[in-house]
Amino acid sequence: MPSTIILSKSKGRLGITCENHPSREGALVSKLVEHSAAAGLKVGDLIVAVNHYPVQNHKECIQRIDEAPDVMKVDLDRPTRTLPLDKSLGRVGITCFNAASGVGVVIASLVEGSVAREAGLNVGDTVLTINERILRTHEEAVELIDTSDSLELVTFGDTRVVELAKGGNGKKLGLTVTNNPESAGGVVVAGLVRGGLASNFLQLGDVIIAVDEQIVNTHQEAIALVDNNPDLLTLLVGPKVHDLERMLERATSFGRSKGTEVCEVEISMGAPLGELNW
Repeated sequence: MPSTIILSKSKGRLGITCENHPSREGALVSKLVEHSAAAGLKVGDLIVAVNHYPVQNHKECIQRIDEAPDVMKVDLDRPTRTLPLDKSLGRVGITCFNAASGVGVVIASLVEGSVAREAGLNVGDTVLTINERILRTHEEAVELIDTSDSLELVTFGDTRVVELAKGGNGKKLGLTVTNNPESAGGVVVAGLVRGGLASNFLQLGDVIIAVDEQIVNTHQEAIALVDNNPDLLTLLVGPKVHDLERMLERATSFGRSKGTEVCEVEISMGAPLGELNW
């Protein structure tokens, strides 16, 4: 879900440098001058609109900012958060790989008790920048971690951890998922059974990025992980898919054909569905 930042030119120089994102529309913030008046904006943020005008690239973004009055609304594709890591406290303990979008690296594993884990990073989180440098490859991330005395990471701020207890209460999870049609990794919640465990914690369209600290890219991977854990499931959940209605029509039809009662939603268009029912 987009987030909005209010900026004021009268507070000082904004000092925003942008570039085109390699795979998405919008303007990627690549640099901010020291003492910038663009409070709340971070290197790694993706600007998608200025004063409600969509921006397709960095040129449109800068033009809209230049033409804007004193106060302007800047919409970001996703909210971000800053995580400082103190290397003097111990091992950083991160393994990562390149993000499919071309910007950032994805956390593949975390060492137990590491600085990164204690700071609140999760397997499946995307680290966009380290020390205000946009990451393109995992090699860049490793180099910055190894050569910097202190670390400041920017990650997406809209993921959350969900825990589901499978055993002991007699309830089923009541969850149907499909492969992510947006090719961004994870599996998408396509159906929820009323009264099931999952219906209290998940919503239609949520993207499940990881199950028990294992990143999932297909529904087959997800079901294997769920079946192998009889007790407490830990899910990393990201924001909803952009085109929820389109994805849900076929998912809802599939659930009904299997006799599964899914939550009612208004739907109008179709999309491919992968099969997975818990």
